[in-house]
Amino acid sequence: MASIYGGKSNGWQLRLDYSSAQNQANNQSTITLNLWIYDGTGYSQNESSNEAYYILQGTKVWHPYYYSSTGWYKLGSKTITVDHNSDGSKTVTLSASWDCGFDSSYTPRTLSVSGSVTLPTIPRAATLSYGAMTMGTAATIKITPPVSGATSTITYKFGSASGTIVTKTSAASVRWTPPKSLAAQIPNSASGTGTLTVETYSGSTKLGSRAYTCLLYTSDAAD
Repeated sequence: MASIYGGKSNGWQLRLDYSSAQNQANNQSTITLNLWIYDGTGYSQNESSNEAYYILQGTKVWHPYYYSSTGWYKLGSKTITVDHNSDGSKTVTLSASWDCGFDSSYTPRTLSVSGSVTLPTIPRAATLSYGAMTMGTAATIKITPPVSGATSTITYKFGSASGTIVTKTSAASVRWTPPKSLAAQIPNSASGTGTLTVETYSGSTKLGSRAYTCLLYTSDAAD
């Protein structure tokens, strides 16, 4: 886990640990937060109800406590889910605060911690849609980009044969005629499966890639 440290007061301090996990399909990250406090006094307590509390990413939790020595003590945890931008990027502000519930010359009344965190970019590739194809017959491949202005390169692989269908296009669809020569890859079959791979770019920055299975029929099978 990475950590964000708050400012010190009388030796006391908050620490916010965080880690993130990506959900590429939903373009989201789940962030796990753990809030810690450092007792710099060596002894402090407030075990009364509804006095001491912490606020972690907007959620207030009453938290009676008893700290008998200096050191780090865990206050609580929280998990949040955040939506990334359409290009897969995301910066989020993480924050927390603590109130001991009383005024003291030894224990700070309040502490806070906050930081702006840039999450790892989620790779985003265009979505392709198409049906079964026949060698020698033109077919349409629809392209749905993840962000406006993105371009996509589409390649194919069928057996040991491979090639490029289109390079960095911004079109909503392309026409492709699978070569009849691909039939040599399946000499004893009327159909076979290959792979279409799309790589999507924003300018010169690669957003991501995705592979799709493609069913190809020989031209003889269509006759």
